Amino acid sequence: MEKRRLGKTDMSVNPVGLGCMGFSHASGDPTPEKQAVETIRKAIDYGYDFLDTAECYTGVYPDGSISYNEEIVGKAVKGIREKVIIATKTGVYHNPDRSLRLDSSPANIRRAVEDSLTKLQTDYIDLYYQHRMDPKVEPEIVAETMGKLMKEGKIRAWGISETSEEYLRRANAVTPVTAIENRYSMMARWHESIFPVCEELGMVFCLVPIHLQRYSKGHRIIVLICHSIQKKDIQRLLLYWRKSESWHRKNSVRWRSCLLRG
Repeated sequence: MEKRRLGKTDMSVNPVGLGCMGFSHASGDPTPEKQAVETIRKAIDYGYDFLDTAECYTGVYPDGSISYNEEIVGKAVKGIREKVIIATKTGVYHNPDRSLRLDSSPANIRRAVEDSLTKLQTDYIDLYYQHRMDPKVEPEIVAETMGKLMKEGKIRAWGISETSEEYLRRANAVTPVTAIENRYSMMARWHESIFPVCEELGMVFCLVPIHLQRYSKGHRIIVLICHSIQKKDIQRLLLYWRKSESWHRKNSVRWRSCLLRG
């Protein structure tokens, strides 16, 4: 299978990766751990070599115990760590009301990377993302912290999830960014303007699609297939799209054009 290089690193992966979030988080009840581990193992046997997880991907099992997505991934790759590239993220936390709390302070990033290394049962992380831009912390500070973690061997490369062009350029000027991970599909096209920036700066765009389209042909695009969504989560998705209604109205002509071509 064709491999795609992660930015300017020596890491290459298949163009379709496995987004592991749904085994634990935002997809109804977590998948039973044994089943989730077996599924990831089977995916690796099929050729998936790029696994995406995050510190905040957690869920609650029916018995009240916590499903930590990173722990599931760690158990799945135990003994075959060298066969996969692992991406995880830091800086996003859930408040009791499920709203997001952001913390990309250097102290928190350092705490989080140690926690992730423990849960993943590894001594290094291949690709470590800042999960969201934190308005309280300048991108240069985040980039400097990530650069130090790279020099210490705790991470091999770093990226930013849901970034803007300005933030990306500022961060990249301090410590080169390997990848960005933004939503992108026929229904979520507002990040298209950042594609040329990825080409210019030599980084990859890891997209998380709601619907897979034909955009994975670009050599700097990697598609993350996510675990299926349960019916009771459809309402949350619809609420998300309603919040984006003004964007959709503005781009309705492009929508129809894509549907006709599709």
